[in-house]
Order: sequence, then structure tokens, then C-alpha cells
Amino acid sequence: MGANRENMACAVVEAAVALREALLRRLADTIAGWPVQPRRATLFGSAARADGSTGSDVDLLFVRDGPSCGAWENQVDTFRNRILMWTGNHPQIVDPDPETWQRMVAESDPIVESVRADGIDLLSPIWRSG
Repeated sequence: MGANRENMACAVVEAAVALREALLRRLADTIAGWPVQPRRATLFGSAARADGSTGSDVDLLFVRDGPSCGAWENQVDTFRNRILMWTGNHPQIVDPDPETWQRMVAESDPIVESVRADGIDLLSPIWRSG
């Protein structure tokens, strides 16, 4: 059975779905333009599950290629501010280097479990606009 398009709430639901997809594309497009690319970029938590509220964080995991540097920190800080502007929600960014990420995986860190359960790969071409 399909959606009842006569129901007035149908337009609201469709708008919410479109808004979420627009956010995913905006996140992916922005990351694709970074001068220092991450090895991994994943949206996880309530934003990935689409069950957050106005008070929820936007949880992101970036696995850096190596130690943090000024260029990396600048692009992440700019991104953090843009996400807050776009959504009104505060981003929570975790950005370990590869060794730290491997240790987190080995220790079954709760972030790893959340990424596995509901992570959305923002490096996937499926989310890019162009």
C-alpha cells in the first residue's frame, strides 16, 4: 500500500526526507572539497538514524591520514561552524589518526559500535551532488 498523498501531512514527511538528503549531500560535497582529505568520513548516531531532536548532536567520525595539522584543524573548525549554521544542531566530531582508530576498533569503543550500527559513509559518491 502506497502513501496517501491526500493526507496533508504527506507533504511534511516528503519535505523532511528531502531535507535530510540535502544535508547528507551538503556534508559530502563539503568534505569532497577539503584540501586535506580524511581516510574515513562517517555520520553516525541520531543524525544517521534520523531520530534526533533539535537538541541532538550531529555526530561525525573522520579518520585522519596522520597527525593533526593546522590545515586539518581549520577545515574541521569551519565545517563545525557550517553544520551549526545549516542545522542549528551542535556537531560532535571525533577525528582519530589511523592508529587510534584501530585501537578503538580493537577495544570495541562505543563510537565504533555506533558507526557500525548506523553509520553513513560520506565519502561514498552516492551522496555527492556533482
